[in-house]
This record gives sequence, structure tokens and C-alpha cells, in this order.
Amino acid sequence: MYEQDRLWGSINIPFEELECRMNEINSRGTVVFYCDRGAKSMLVCRDLWRMGYRAVDLAGGMLQYRGKYIDRSPLSALE
Repeated sequence: MYEQDRLWGSINIPFEELECRMNEINSRGTVVFYCDRGAKSMLVCRDLWRMGYRAVDLAGGMLQYRGKYIDRSPLSALE
């Protein structure tokens, strides 16, 4: 999913890698989490909110998102 549609400026942290990549999450600002349908990102936000992060979830995930911040450029162009 991330390879096709993602939000501009986002980074991909798979759910399974979250614990070991916590250093990549901004602890001072608000961070937005999303996944394809919104279920996993909602759980992540809940847990991070309890840890003191300002974490918000993209309700419904990328399958429901119709906003203007979608990046569909090939990932190879971003590297």
C-alpha cells in the first residue's frame, strides 16, 4: 500500500518494527499515523498517547482518505 499511496513527507514504519524505530518518531510535535484501513494505526496512537506522545490517527486509513496530500510518485524517485 505505501508503495502506491502515501501522504507527502511521511515515513513508513511497519507495525512490527515500531518498537525498535521509536527514535524516528517526533516526541515534541503532533504525529499522524495511518495504515490501509485505520485499525493498526488506531492502536499505535492509543499506546503512544499513553506514553505522552501527541499522536493522531487518520480515521478509516488510506482506503478512505480523499484529501489533497497523497503522494503517488514512485518510491525510487524519493530515494
